[in-house]
Amino acid sequence: MLPSDVIGRTIIGSMKTNIENRIQSQEQPSISRILTRNIICVAASALALALAATLVGIDAVVLENGVSEGSLTETTQEWLLMFATLGALRRAWHDKSQRGFALLLAGLFGAMFFRELDGFLDDFVYHGSWKFFVAPWLVLCVVLALRYGKTIFSGAADFVRGRPYIVITIGLLIVLVFSRILGHKSIWLALQDDPPLRTVKNAVEEGIELLGYFLIAGGMAPYGWRSRFTDKP
Repeated sequence: MLPSDVIGRTIIGSMKTNIENRIQSQEQPSISRILTRNIICVAASALALALAATLVGIDAVVLENGVSEGSLTETTQEWLLMFATLGALRRAWHDKSQRGFALLLAGLFGAMFFRELDGFLDDFVYHGSWKFFVAPWLVLCVVLALRYGKTIFSGAADFVRGRPYIVITIGLLIVLVFSRILGHKSIWLALQDDPPLRTVKNAVEEGIELLGYFLIAGGMAPYGWRSRFTDKP
């Protein structure tokens, strides 16, 4: 017969192995879960593409506003930027390990939000007044971020390893690079020097920007609006 201490160690070792296997199986998502998550991601991306094109179409065909300031397309852009800004602020508030970097993200998206409000601010304040909202907002976010300087680079390193980084970066490149180049008036004047063509140019440029903002907001949803964060010191 085996000694009781040997039997006890064997039972305890078996129990520990079973517990470790359960933990590992819980930590590693199943194939069906991975496929479901990616299908949802593709479906959401397709919906964003369709919605961006539909909003431009509503402005052009139904509302006939030329996709100008105050259009449905422009208003949606502003709401998406507000969503992204508040998401970054929420992440900064709840996750100490991301606080410095998240504040810088909030500064960027907040500045873009005020820039998109230029038409509204021109009418109700004065022309070019958006700059006086952007400047103090950026200074505030940078100063607060510097208070948590250690989490700027560590937070950025964690951020670039996640899926939101890819989606947000693509969205930013579409808004800040592609739409700006494609929307340059010299391209459209070369096609046809006709005033009505400006409406087409606006529709194309604002539609592309809206797509970029949808991507930014879609990337910020898991980054800033999920239910729990690591909250590491």
